[in-house]
Amino acid sequence: MNKKILSLILFLLIFFVSGCTMLEIEDYAIVAGIGIDLKDNEYEVIYEIYEERDGQTTNMTSEIKTGKGMKISEAINEIYSQLNRKPYLNHASIVILNEEALNHKFNEIINYLIHDVRIRSASYIMVSKNQTTKQVFEKSKEQNKVIAFDIYKHLDVKEGLISKWTNCKLNEVVNEKLTKNGTVIVPTVTYQNNCDIEGVYLINNNNDKYLSTNEEVFIFQLFNNNLVEGLFDKKGSLSYYINKVDTDLKKIGNNLLININLKVLTYEELNKEDEQQYISDIKK
Repeated sequence: MNKKILSLILFLLIFFVSGCTMLEIEDYAIVAGIGIDLKDNEYEVIYEIYEERDGQTTNMTSEIKTGKGMKISEAINEIYSQLNRKPYLNHASIVILNEEALNHKFNEIINYLIHDVRIRSASYIMVSKNQTTKQVFEKSKEQNKVIAFDIYKHLDVKEGLISKWTNCKLNEVVNEKLTKNGTVIVPTVTYQNNCDIEGVYLINNNNDKYLSTNEEVFIFQLFNNNLVEGLFDKKGSLSYYINKVDTDLKKIGNNLLININLKVLTYEELNKEDEQQYISDIKK
């Protein structure tokens, strides 16, 4: 009896490992980016779905699918009804909200996204500035490119480089906003002829504040100990590296004592190889 059971188990293992029940990649609609617009209390969800041309990852195109509903789930279900393939969201690198969604439904949207097991917790959360997210993703037609990937290329945090966007991934937003009741930094994006990422929204429980300059963002993150060590700036032939950041804020009576330990290294005329070597060294 034991041998029969063992043989059955081995047969089942061979059957499942062989991939007989697994779907091929062609059976999936690969979602590169997600947009969520809110207008008159109704959601419009946008999926940018990409495909490789001739099997080449460097030659890709995309199509836009949209759905509407009073709930996000209703809008998504409408998208599903239009597709003859199952959406695959693990490659969705960014989720963009329009400003109305940010201002009125941010917590509700973030709570939905983090509980949807299909969506990557490492997706970047962004806000479309003076545009709907649908208008952003529809640029794929005239630009002949996958907009989500192009935005991600501009936003992606390179290892060893100083970053303005240290806590705008979905899991980090949830941790900061819903768990700690802290302030979340969400970058804005505008897409006309190309990708433009400039200001950020600071979102907390009291009010939302828009910071329009990189200097404001830098100061905010400096005071909140959000800065990551690495390449900070380049001016002419000079490269500036921050390799130690520690900010301590103490309230003494009616005064605020600010203690900042900031170590900046300056290098002149680094070529690409030296620069990459330096970045590699400071990561060790």
